[in-house]
Amino acid sequence: LTYDKKVKYIEYYDIFDVFNEWLHAKDILTAFTKMYQVAEYMIYRSQMVEIISRSEIKQSFFRETKNLSDRYRNGERNTIITNFPNLFYGFTLDPAQVNMSWPFIDKYFDKSGSGNHYLDCSKPQNEFDKGVARFVYDVRCSIVHNKESEFHIQYNNYEEYKSIVPLLISINKQMAEKIITIINTLNSPIHYGKKSLDLY
Repeated sequence: LTYDKKVKYIEYYDIFDVFNEWLHAKDILTAFTKMYQVAEYMIYRSQMVEIISRSEIKQSFFRETKNLSDRYRNGERNTIITNFPNLFYGFTLDPAQVNMSWPFIDKYFDKSGSGNHYLDCSKPQNEFDKGVARFVYDVRCSIVHNKESEFHIQYNNYEEYKSIVPLLISINKQMAEKIITIINTLNSPIHYGKKSLDLY
């Protein structure tokens, strides 16, 4: 971070411990999981910023909050993938690394079997960023979930997922830069703008 006394860093205290663990992680699985935690927090927070802005106009904080809760409960995956590119965009990944990930994605993530890869460098930037969002979400689920129907990324089965490790490292590095930029920006998209909230 490049310290700026006008930025209220204290308002992001919820993520500083996880942020620290992320940047000091010794392996990519821990780093990727911590990165996702920070990104998810920022996505939720950007949604709350939007709700607070709308509630000041419509005086409908409770209704707006309920709508947000319903969106996440009924489709967390789609909500994360849809909103991820609003904060984190402009990814530039090595096409060779992306192409190396296709067999893994086809086997474990893409249930459609269409062969039309959701992570493809030839797609327009906004579509590619959505593909990165989907990949990040899918990888995170494979690391933290224990569902029988999902592939599990663990320390003891490295050979099975080693083809995507260079991509994980590249995305992790770019996400660090993007997240630090957001935190270090005055009036960033996750800044509430005021300390109090009128409830109607």
